[in-house]
Amino acid sequence: GSNGLALGTDGVSSNDTASVFDVMRVAGLLHGASGPDADTWLSAAELLQAATLGGARSAMMPSRSF
Repeated sequence: GSNGLALGTDGVSSNDTASVFDVMRVAGLLHGASGPDADTWLSAAELLQAATLGGARSAMMPSRSF
């Protein structure tokens, strides 16, 4: 599961994109490359939760994660 996982971006100064959608795409692709067992891969819902609710929690903005 993705409990406690957060995805985000800190800007183009340290990355080639500031798009959280690109971060989600790469996270999904990298996780899929970790092994052939699809049951251990993050689902689209888990990636979305990590980028939204997880991102708000990691930025210490829990009131934004409703």
